[in-house]
Amino acid sequence: MAAFLASAGYLAVAGALGLSIASLVSSFTRRRFRGRSRYRFRRSVHGGSRALERTMELIRREDVTGCGMRLLCELARLRQDHITGEEQAILDLVGPAIDPWSGVSPRGALQEYKTAKGFGEAGGDCGKVFSLCPLNGTQLMETVLGYVS
Repeated sequence: MAAFLASAGYLAVAGALGLSIASLVSSFTRRRFRGRSRYRFRRSVHGGSRALERTMELIRREDVTGCGMRLLCELARLRQDHITGEEQAILDLVGPAIDPWSGVSPRGALQEYKTAKGFGEAGGDCGKVFSLCPLNGTQLMETVLGYVS
């Protein structure tokens, strides 16, 4: 029974955990390219956008409760001076937010996560929009940090 509850808990936060792991990898990769030539860096970033879209597709596939999107939404609502390094890395992973009221339908997983971020930046009710996720942003970060540390 305990194994079932543990796996159910993991499934609930799989999207948030995936974002956290991907942001750690992305931060490490960005540090590796510091000091290298601009050409190499541009080439890696261009190829990296396709890799990021594939990564976000994998995360979305596991994000059955929407906790990854809720985490992005809630982190985007925080004031910049209240964000930890881990939280900032998750926000940086998806890049700039997309205005959720722009009338443009998100195409692809990355755009969906950018729209969730935009919804948070606009002050939206993340808990209402991502109601399948049983945890709020603070609980999600605590759970994610428990898994990755």
